[in-house]
Amino acid sequence: MAELATIEELIAQGPQRVGRCELSFIPPIRKTWLAPWPGEQVAFSDAMQNAFGLALPASGEVLRAGTVSVVWVGREAAILLEAEATPELAAHGAVVDVSDGWTRMLISGEDAVQVLARLCPVDLRTELYAQETALRTQIGHLSALVVAGRTDGVELWVMRSFTAHLHEELVTAMEGIAARAVSLG
Repeated sequence: MAELATIEELIAQGPQRVGRCELSFIPPIRKTWLAPWPGEQVAFSDAMQNAFGLALPASGEVLRAGTVSVVWVGREAAILLEAEATPELAAHGAVVDVSDGWTRMLISGEDAVQVLARLCPVDLRTELYAQETALRTQIGHLSALVVAGRTDGVELWVMRSFTAHLHEELVTAMEGIAARAVSLG
């Protein structure tokens, strides 16, 4: 079995450029898992609105207010980015620091969507999304969160333990798309 690089080694390599595609790591930031207790959804969302000017996102939503973002990650669950949760939130639901649990990457360039089409069953063409949209899907055989509709590429989230494997899968797909372009060129 091949030995996978550590996340730190991958980040130190910098962005991977292959053909007309680039894969880079998004710098780590504070990530807080949010999930209201049963029956506390309205109070939880109100507490979020009071603290950050953002409600608990609906399915697929990515909400932003200044430097703070909240991303839908599943039924009645979201991840808060760049902000510390308030005690009021904790009174109405689960609030867990997951900063080290998730890795985020950005794949960009002319061939990014073609690369992802080899690995992901969701059509990720930017023009299909009026705004940033969070999607739970598979990339290869890994469970992932994808943020589509960004103007600078497609954001990919995976659990930290899957990072090296996903990186390898994406670079291999990038090489395949680049080789195909050369052979058809």
